[in-house]
Amino acid sequence: MRRHPAVHSTRMADAQFRRAYLLGRAFDVNEVVTVDGVMFNMQCELDKSVWRPVYPLGLHGHVAALYGPEIAFPWTPSYWRKLFAEEVLASESEIVEAKPGCLISIARIETAKFKTPYADFAFDGEREGKRAYLSVRDARGVTKEVTRPLVLLPRSATAQLIDVGNYSAAYDSMIAKLEKALGVSDIDGLLDRPVSEWPEPRTNIDPDYKTAFMVLTMASRDGNEAAFAAFGYIMARAEGQNMLMESAIRGKASKVHQAKAANARHAKSVLATEPIRDMARQIIAAEGDISLTKCARLVADEFRGKPNLGKSGDDPKWIAKHIKVLFEQRGSRKEYRPKRKDS
Repeated sequence: MRRHPAVHSTRMADAQFRRAYLLGRAFDVNEVVTVDGVMFNMQCELDKSVWRPVYPLGLHGHVAALYGPEIAFPWTPSYWRKLFAEEVLASESEIVEAKPGCLISIARIETAKFKTPYADFAFDGEREGKRAYLSVRDARGVTKEVTRPLVLLPRSATAQLIDVGNYSAAYDSMIAKLEKALGVSDIDGLLDRPVSEWPEPRTNIDPDYKTAFMVLTMASRDGNEAAFAAFGYIMARAEGQNMLMESAIRGKASKVHQAKAANARHAKSVLATEPIRDMARQIIAAEGDISLTKCARLVADEFRGKPNLGKSGDDPKWIAKHIKVLFEQRGSRKEYRPKRKDS
């Protein structure tokens, strides 16, 4: 008896759905999960509520091609295997076959910093990723190391999730950040309930996060794509302000400190060099039209050999800088002459 095409298609879809569910579950649990005869043991010391793979191991898509380990499964499509082989060949590694009876496990995990010009402005938990290097042991007990790692990112790394093309995870990341800002645990569940049943909001919520929640409410209830776009923009603005606020506060405090230090140095310099200005005033009183250069030379002669002004105490050029305040430019040649009393 021939199967009806629709029935066959439905069974295939159900099988694919079940496989995708198991592949997603394989990373979350600390036990062996078997998918079409292939065993997955993804036990590791990482907090899996924080660290997530950029895509479920065993699924095929754009992200998997760019960031996935070079493992071929029984369900890997033939066209995908061909494309994968070309990609792997270019990286000088080889495809590892994961046939029924094989066990895939995490051999080691390494930390990797993000290569981004804005990493210094990211929150601490968003500055690094993890590389989970896998091994495949076949039914005979032969183990092969997989060259390309499974990339793990923290749930909060919204920008990095967007960079790798996992927009669904990036959206979930924004929702998690909004939940933290609002002090609620399940925004999706909250939106399904009447407003009268919503808990009292925190009083110290950033205005941008309040706006983001209101826009998200509109987007979710009306299916408004433009509102979803606005939600993303507002969340980015709120996060950007929080990222930069600490640096801005430190920068402002540093400027105030530098200004105070500069003022203190200036006051100390004025106090230390006051004797040479006193001497210059005496010389000006005796010769009211003396030039700045000549006055500086005479002051230098008076202080030559005296240690109280240091090594520069008898340098006319250095002295000229400190007595210049007593002079002004006059005449067509703009020469420096002693300031007049009415200046």
